[in-house]
Amino acid sequence: MRRFDGWLVLAVLGAVSATAAAQPAEEPASGATEEATAGTAEEAATGTTAATGEPGASATPTEAAPGDVVAPFTGASISEDAAPRPPTEPEVRHQANPFVRSGQGQRVLDRESPAATQVSASGEDEGAPVPSAPLPEEGDVAAAQVRPGSGAGAAADAGDWLARLEEVSEDTPLVQLVAGPLVLAPVGMFQLLGVPWQGEAARLAAGDLVNEEGFRFRRARIGLLGWGPWNLSLEVLAEFDEHGAELEDLNLSWAPYDALVLSAGSSKTPFSASLLTPAMFQTFLDRPWGVDGETDDGQQVGIAPGRMLGAWISGRWSVLGWKAGVYNGNPDYFTGNNTSGMLYGGRVEVYPLGDLPEGQLQVEGGEPRLRIGAAYYFNDDAAGNTHAAEGDAKFRWLGLTVEGEFLWSTFALAADPSRPPDTAGDIDRMAYYVQAGYLLYEDWVDLAVRFDSFELNDGIDDFNDRWSIGAVATLFLLRNRIKVQLEYMHHQEWAGPQVPNDHVALQLQGRF
Repeated sequence: MRRFDGWLVLAVLGAVSATAAAQPAEEPASGATEEATAGTAEEAATGTTAATGEPGASATPTEAAPGDVVAPFTGASISEDAAPRPPTEPEVRHQANPFVRSGQGQRVLDRESPAATQVSASGEDEGAPVPSAPLPEEGDVAAAQVRPGSGAGAAADAGDWLARLEEVSEDTPLVQLVAGPLVLAPVGMFQLLGVPWQGEAARLAAGDLVNEEGFRFRRARIGLLGWGPWNLSLEVLAEFDEHGAELEDLNLSWAPYDALVLSAGSSKTPFSASLLTPAMFQTFLDRPWGVDGETDDGQQVGIAPGRMLGAWISGRWSVLGWKAGVYNGNPDYFTGNNTSGMLYGGRVEVYPLGDLPEGQLQVEGGEPRLRIGAAYYFNDDAAGNTHAAEGDAKFRWLGLTVEGEFLWSTFALAADPSRPPDTAGDIDRMAYYVQAGYLLYEDWVDLAVRFDSFELNDGIDDFNDRWSIGAVATLFLLRNRIKVQLEYMHHQEWAGPQVPNDHVALQLQGRF
């Protein structure tokens, strides 16, 4: 029930972006052009960053004047002046937004150095990448600043853009607006789903993809990421459906330290690893039914509580990441807490082999990576109390990715004078899944299989008690900016009559 006039939110986002683009540009300082270009060429030759000394970490963009639109993956601002703009005084520093599990860490815009500083970041649905495009090489600066159009300059710029796309992380925003100490990045994603065949009893209420065969938008989202002085960051995300625009995420974070980030607003609760994985990086077309399953009328079947309004703290120290918060306990953003209680939850993650990227492509160099996580929440609801626990692990090495998760919850019905004392009021849920995938042809194709199971102990054997097995093939284009997926999924009910609800589905995803 988070519906409201979402068009108003989008109008505000557009006004913010327009204001940023309208501010006057600064004049370049003398002598800074040669120094910035020389530093760029040296970093490009060595393949290391000045801030970390680690290979494979790309440099930040050449500083644009306030209001300039940063050219995608060149780091140069698009302006009439062919000379590159020099760095300004340090204003935006290590803007930590921990808990996004990114393969190379979050890159921040450091106005004192052309190198990218790596810190941990948040892991919300569209991720929280900080601008981190590599600088153009010494001979490419002029070509990078040619305005889009026809001719050799435009062709060279397009070729340079495609080449540099391979050098940056999957979640780097393609458009970055710089306005003084502020960096704004509009982001968006759509998923066009086509179901050529499915079982005659397939329906959304039972956890299937669609009610009817044919085409539909699975997701259509647009949002804005922002970073400012004093380590402040902003995330806004809205989704469109048949009812209009719906607010998904809206939160503000302050990160005085990497190990301490204070946030408030709407976001995903820190519980299931599958749910915390952004939708754009899901291996299959949908998450397992036991994670976040929801019926047509909005009844929550899955164990993960999903998005809620609240306040939380998070951080990253060495190999340990953590997040804990207090939330309303219901998914409605505009009616307040109408459940008479609150939801309290927390999650801990360990990365013994280094940061594990949330994306689907290989870790730089193919080194092995491992993430182990555990979570718990307690929801004090008027109808009763819910306790839930979760454990998960994910391993990636070269092209191989293996992951699994176990979720459990129990609901105790509150005392009711009209209910006989010997009447069962508790409901237990249990779900788990395991999946494995392998990348082929240098990160172009991924083949994966998954098995998941969900049981709802409510005294009724129905579609909720089932297991599923499926396979998916994914083709990646433009470094996972565009991907095409073909999936087959078979569902099997644990008890009672079997329901013909298998499906074959195709999905096209694009994002910026």
